Amino acid sequence: MDEKFSDKVFATADQAVGHGGEKVPILGHLIWYSVKESRIRTSDLRKLFAQVKIPMDFMPEEPSKINAFKRATTELSEETEVDIGEGKHAVYMVRLAAKTDDEIVKSIVKEVRDASKKALTSEDYAEIGRVHFDKDTEDVRYYDLQPDSQPITTQIKQLYETYCSYLTGKQIRVMFHEIIKSMSPTLVRPSGAVYFIPYVHAEMVQKMEVLSKELAAYGITDYESAFESIPLIDADKTRALVEVRFEEQNTRDVGRTG
Repeated sequence: MDEKFSDKVFATADQAVGHGGEKVPILGHLIWYSVKESRIRTSDLRKLFAQVKIPMDFMPEEPSKINAFKRATTELSEETEVDIGEGKHAVYMVRLAAKTDDEIVKSIVKEVRDASKKALTSEDYAEIGRVHFDKDTEDVRYYDLQPDSQPITTQIKQLYETYCSYLTGKQIRVMFHEIIKSMSPTLVRPSGAVYFIPYVHAEMVQKMEVLSKELAAYGITDYESAFESIPLIDADKTRALVEVRFEEQNTRDVGRTG
């Protein structure tokens, strides 16, 4: 077995206590996590980092107006449907109209469909407004708006204001993933994102558990976040499992870059 791999992954320590009170050597931890949709200001997350003693290198970037605009309008590129009666639905979509060094322009499109979700005639498909982001002034401007564009423009404005001010669950998930990447992880269940983390990183695993609990207060949905870690006993079978998964992971990584 590769010596670097052995030093990095198979270092153990007497950490856990068995049923009889004896110390049990731990190879590392299995971890998995989930993050609920959240709203937290960068300043509040920075305070949590300092409190838990997580390096600031892992802090997400400050929200920017251009990224907030891109996120808000991209999120609404999926269809938004409104019942307009008589068995018909208005389907609103946001599409890229222009993108230059100076501006981003998104087109707001409305399509009327019947109960079978099929579009009606070509007259029932039309642009009903545009939303413009000026890269120099960082201003957002709406123009050529038709009266029935309000359902979609209201959503764009709300999302834009949110993403200008807050970090969200998506950014927190990315942050967690970056921290995990720094801990020499081995993906032991690719379909379920369960990782083996070597014991040398046990302190950071513990910090992530604390951070996850502190972030719960910033959640905006009933769905609960979780960060779970289970210590793995240093045994031949455990070492064999980690080695196999480690080599499988390396093979996948080589395949992606080849």
